Amino acid sequence: MGRFWDGNSQYQELYDKLFDRLVPEIGPADTDHGEVLRCLSNLYYDYYNNALLNFPIMRDEQKVLDYIDTYTDDKELIETVQRLARELREIPDIETCPDIYALTDGERRRLEGLLEQAVERAVVWAARVGGLTVEAER
Repeated sequence: MGRFWDGNSQYQELYDKLFDRLVPEIGPADTDHGEVLRCLSNLYYDYYNNALLNFPIMRDEQKVLDYIDTYTDDKELIETVQRLARELREIPDIETCPDIYALTDGERRRLEGLLEQAVERAVVWAARVGGLTVEAER
């Protein structure tokens, strides 16, 4: 199974198209589906690139985690993001200086899986809202 981080997710081409179309270089997106994609992508990037060290100051991203059900009625996306939010809040010192290295390998794999699922669900939802056909690449 591919990952967005490696550039070979099953939805990579669709993600790239949607990200280019919906996410501005700086600041919030103009649409809810663009904002959700932007914020989840930022969290994903911060996890892999910075070990979530920016999480304490990522206010837009935390808002999406906490209020995902105000952005969408996609039940799978809501459930995935809510699970992700719970997992993130379990990381030691998440509000000040997150320590993902204090997690066990299993906990890190579960968190990485949720990050991947959240971005995938956001891509599928954003594509549907934007009237695009969703076909996973194999």
